[in-house]
Amino acid sequence: MVSVGLVEHFPDEHKPEAFEFHRRFLKPGGYAILTTPRNQLRGRAFYHIMADWMNYGYRELIDVQQLGLYAYENGFDVRRAGYIKAHNGIICTAR
Repeated sequence: MVSVGLVEHFPDEHKPEAFEFHRRFLKPGGYAILTTPRNQLRGRAFYHIMADWMNYGYRELIDVQQLGLYAYENGFDVRRAGYIKAHNGIICTAR
């Protein structure tokens, strides 16, 4: 299951629901690949400048460690983590 730029749109109190939604689409033993925009100067500047034209509502720019922590706290084991250009990426399995 692949999720590109979704988790960062959920406030902390709703992240468990977001991860549960991901879990529902996994086959037993399947992998979830999740990405989020990186918390870096270029990303912060882009979303600040484009805020009026791109109304994304809630958005949290996070680093790959925080993405992995959110996944772990919500029942996933992180198998691999890293960066994909301007995005964080993790590969994980459900516990």
